This record gives sequence, C-alpha cells and structure tokens, in this order.
Amino acid sequence: MRPRHARRGSIVLLSIFFLVTLFFLATALLQLMPVELNAARWARMNQEASYAADAGITEAITWLEEVLAGNQGRLSDLLEDSRKEGSFGGWKWVVNIYPDQQTKLHNPVRVFRITSVAKLNDQPYRRIVAEVRQNSFAQYLSFIGFSNTKAYWMFNRNLKLEGPIHVNGIASFGYDDKWFQTGIPPFEGTYTASGFYTPPGKPEGFGDGARYFTKEGNPNTSNTPYNEDGVPIPERYDRIFTRGREALKTGVREREMPSVSRDLAKEAWGETPLPMDQGVHIDTSSSQANKKGILIQGDVESMQLSVVQGNSVMTVVQGSGDAKKETRVTILSENGMTLPAGSEENGVPLARDKILGTGNTVVQKPDVGDKKVFVVAPGLTNGLVYCTGTIHGLQGQNKGRRTIAVDVENNKDIVISGNLTRQDTPIGEKPAGTDDLLGLLGMNVRIGTAVERDRNNPLHLYCTVFAGRKNPNGEYEGSFLIDSRDSLGFGKFILYGSLVRAQDINWQTVWVDNGLYVGSTGFAGALKYDSAAAANPPPFFPTIPSLQILSWREEPCRDESLPTASESPDVGGKALPTT
Repeated sequence: MRPRHARRGSIVLLSIFFLVTLFFLATALLQLMPVELNAARWARMNQEASYAADAGITEAITWLEEVLAGNQGRLSDLLEDSRKEGSFGGWKWVVNIYPDQQTKLHNPVRVFRITSVAKLNDQPYRRIVAEVRQNSFAQYLSFIGFSNTKAYWMFNRNLKLEGPIHVNGIASFGYDDKWFQTGIPPFEGTYTASGFYTPPGKPEGFGDGARYFTKEGNPNTSNTPYNEDGVPIPERYDRIFTRGREALKTGVREREMPSVSRDLAKEAWGETPLPMDQGVHIDTSSSQANKKGILIQGDVESMQLSVVQGNSVMTVVQGSGDAKKETRVTILSENGMTLPAGSEENGVPLARDKILGTGNTVVQKPDVGDKKVFVVAPGLTNGLVYCTGTIHGLQGQNKGRRTIAVDVENNKDIVISGNLTRQDTPIGEKPAGTDDLLGLLGMNVRIGTAVERDRNNPLHLYCTVFAGRKNPNGEYEGSFLIDSRDSLGFGKFILYGSLVRAQDINWQTVWVDNGLYVGSTGFAGALKYDSAAAANPPPFFPTIPSLQILSWREEPCRDESLPTASESPDVGGKALPTT
C-alpha cells in the first residue's frame, strides 16, 4: 500500500486540469457574450425600427382619413405629393405620400402610395411601403341609410346574397317556422347594423342585437338562433349566415351617407359658369380632353343608351310635341365618323365632308332647318353625365365606364323604363370586368310604369345604384322605388351591382282578405353582387372617408428624399392588388 503523501500529486494535477479547462470555457463565453449582446441589440433595434416605420404608415392613413372626412385640411391637399415626420420613442419616422395619377385627375376613388422610413440618429434602418385606396359605397351589395323597424329581410329557399350588407338601424330577419330544420343560409357575406335590438322583458344587451320574426309572430326565443339565456346556437346561425355567428355584427358605428353630393356639375363642365339654356352640352376646350363630362340642362323625357359601330351612343329627348328636341352623343372609341358637307361643326360651316377619327366626342344637336349641327370635343370624356333635371325614362345598352347623375339636392330622380345592360356582358350572366360599368345617382331611382311586369320575363339592371342622401337636418331621404307599386301587376327585377339607398322601402305590396293571401303587386327583387365593380367602382360614385390597405411590404432601406414625380405611382385604381 502506497503512503497517503504519495497520492497528493495526482489531486493537484487534476485540479490544475479542471482550472485550465474552466479558464478556456470562461474565455470562450466572454468572447461569445459580445456577439450575443450585439445580436440581441440588433434584434431589438430591428423590432423598434419596424414599430417606428409602422407608426409612420398608421399616422399617414389617419391623416388621409381626417382630410377625406373634412375634419382637417382641404381635399385639394390630397392632389399633391406630401411629406410628414414624427417620432416613436427615440426613433424618427419620415413619411412620403404619393397620390396616383388618377387621383391627381380628381378621380373620387383616391389611391395613394405611402413610404415610411424609420431613422435613428438620422441613419435609416427600416423602409415600409403601403398602397391604400379610398373605400366606396359600391363595396356593398346593399346599404341602407335608415331602416324602418317594420321592414324585414324575408328569407326564402332561393334567396342568395353574396356581398356585404350594412344597415343604419336594426337588422330585422323574417323566416318560416321550419327554417332552422330545412333552411339554407341566404347571406354569404357579412351583415352589419348600427342598431342593437333587445327583446321585450330582456336585459339590455341580451341576444345578438337583431330582430327575428316568423309567420306565427312568436315573441319568445323559440324561433331565434339563440336560446332562452341569449347563448348562440351555432347550427341555427349556420342556417342564416354562411360564416355563422361571426358574420353578424350589430351595434357597430353608423356609416353615414353624404348630406351634399360632390359638385358633379363642376366635374361635368369645369370651373366656368354653367350654360343655362336647355339641352346637352360639352366643353370643347382642347386642353381639357378626357377631363370633362356631359352636362344636360333641364328635364329629360327619355335617354336611350346604345352601341353603334363599336361606339357608345346616348340619345337624349327633351320636351314633347312641337317642343320635342333630340340630341345624340357619340363617343368615338372604336370607329370614326363623317360630318357631311353643309353641316356645322362648333359653329363653323363645312364646305365638304369631314372625317373625324377616334378619340373624339361628338354631340349632334337638334337640326336647324335642314342643317345638321355638331359640337365636337377632343377626348372621350371623364365618364360623367350630369343632368340638372329628372330623367323620366332611361334604358338601353351601356358601353364604357359611365355614371349618370341628377341634381340630388333639388330632389331630381332617375326613372328606369327598360333593361339596362352592358355591351361586355350577355344578359343573365354576371359581369366579369368593369369596362362597361354603369352607375346611377339620384334622389330616387325608380322603376317606372312603362316597364312590363312579368315574373317570367324579369327586368335586367346592370348598374350600381345610389339613391337618396342624409340631408343637412340629419334625416335620410330618397330610395329605390317602384312606381304604382299597389297596381299594374307583379314583376321581377334582377340587379347586378350594388344598391345603396337612404330608406328601406318595400318593393311589393301583399294583399290579404280575411286573413287569406290574395296576391301581390309591385316587384320582387334579386340582388347579384358585382365584386369587380366593388373593387373598381363607377366614375364619381360616392365614396366613404376611410381607406382600404391594398398592400403592405418592406423594401430595401434607403433614405427618403423630398417627394419626386418618379416615386408617384401610376396605378389608376386598377393595377394594385386587391385583398
């Protein structure tokens, strides 16, 4: 056996070995710590830079929406590139806002590109680019400014409503007592309502805020999609909404219709005083090609839309009897035309035939004796037809992007007298594009008595309708109406587009005698959502002072100089991706 003192040397060697090992480990850790600290610092900086750049985008959107709502600045501020700066913690953000070229040309659906750069000590770290577009009332399948609580959406097993619906007021639904066993969801989109309905005898906030009605008129909760305690029954909501309970939102913010329409007369004619003589007018200034519209002074007895040799034609009749005058507007987009010798062009007699090429708009005025009178304006117009009076009969086939509007502030209407179709869409099919999109804007848009009432031969309306307003007194007035609703039989219309109306007024009258159904008069209506028109609405169609984000991306970081024309997007509301 070895003595104890002989084994002491190995312990010392092991101790030295472990000390050296720990020394090298500590040295390695000391070398790694700065790397980890730097990585953590960079991660934190990157996160902060992202927050700062995002804050710049958010602030820019908020400012744009405040200007659109009229709460600050002027709308003209949005026609030019602008720059804003702010801070987020110790960071600085610099934002440039670029309106697209169509926005600069006063297109009411405004599109902007927003770039935001986050800086620290004047050094750029993060750059975010967002494209945003102003929302339009055309985004709704149905919008109701104010709903009468006695008006219900009555479900049937053929009803399909694809797009979003909003009502200022209470959402009211009606169905038969077997709906929750055999019904299919009529609403494929979302349904929002500003009102919240609480059933009698229930505490405030009970249920889902909607009013339900069955043929039995049962006031209890046996025919509602929630139970006696107000708890949702998912399978019942699935019979009403494709997305179930989440598709219904009540008590949301009211979305107001405008009390005063845009100055459409100015958009159609320009800054100069309006011509006051009755008739169809167009500005012939060569410097305003494609920027002006068509202005009609006075009532219109009939307006016929058609397509002749590939060109859009609008025939306007004013007056009656000996005072009847017919004006023909031709937009030369596909083929030219010839003005005959002996006629007059812009006040100048023509000694010989004159050939006009495409890219012009020709207004053929009523003949003066045997002489034909033409007014020729360069350009294809901005798509707006504005009438100071009521249009008593509108029908035909539309070509080109166009909005027909009347003087809403002075209670002027548009009366539909027949089918309104599109050159790019076969009758009965849903539109696929927006090349021949038609918008209508009036105090009331009415289906007139000239329309045949036959459910087997429906009236086809390919248009996006805006009827009524919220007047300066805060009252909603105007709607989509049926003339002589209580008589003249029962028909059907199919509207392909969006229906915006100030008041929810019934389109049909149900006749009952001693509790027995006798029949119906008026029109049954079917609404077909036009998603393309919702994304790219008709020209000068009323807008909403809110913005939709089309894209949001990070780009290679660089410093932001003052806004330049090269940065300004040229998207025209079309090329940007939609979400």
